Amino acid sequence: MIFLNDFRWEPKLIAWADLLQALVGDVVHLPAPKTFCQSDVELTADTPFFATADAPMVFIRGGQ
Repeated sequence: MIFLNDFRWEPKLIAWADLLQALVGDVVHLPAPKTFCQSDVELTADTPFFATADAPMVFIRGGQ
């Protein structure tokens, strides 16, 4: 399970394509803080994601 507390997506940390692959259950490599983990994280199976934010999450189409 991955818990994204006060989630703010940042393309410099996780590419949008990688985030989408993770959400649909594809194999994906995600960066991990090297002060906590020796290597990046590899998701190889369906992984539940829970996210919180300070406002309702909305779909943004075309950057609008």
